[in-house]
Amino acid sequence: LTRTLTREENVESCKENLHEGLSIIAQRAINLTDFVNSYKQITLLPEPQKQQVSIANLVNKVIPLYPNNKITVSSPKDVALNIDPIQFEQVLINLFKNAVESMQSISSTGEVNVSWQVIHNQFKLTISDEGTGISNVDNLFVPFYTTKKHGSGIGLVFCRQVLEVHQGQL
Repeated sequence: LTRTLTREENVESCKENLHEGLSIIAQRAINLTDFVNSYKQITLLPEPQKQQVSIANLVNKVIPLYPNNKITVSSPKDVALNIDPIQFEQVLINLFKNAVESMQSISSTGEVNVSWQVIHNQFKLTISDEGTGISNVDNLFVPFYTTKKHGSGIGLVFCRQVLEVHQGQL
């Protein structure tokens, strides 16, 4: 673009090329900003602010974010966990989003089921859906790898990081 402007040509004749070039630069700047922000999100996980949290309350707080989907809870007994509620809420949001998107990709009107249990003092949360499943397990936790058209590839990486900081696993 600089060369085009420095030539002794009529700027009006290259106006379309200049607009197109500036548009490409602007889009790349936006994409780079999104990339940096995504990278910061998975590299700068704040220290968890743990407190006793009802898992039932936390799950029930996230379910309304998906009003067009059937999400059911099949655990009758509540469990209090010593966790960071903000970080865990984001984990639930990411996992519910993946479950819902998995079903939408096959035009399914399926159901997402959430359940939990405590076995030998270990809490286990299960989120299951009737969607397509995971297409590439090998790249499941590779940062920025995604099979979704508008995905960032950090959702599951973030979830795993949060759970590991809480001595858990995904």
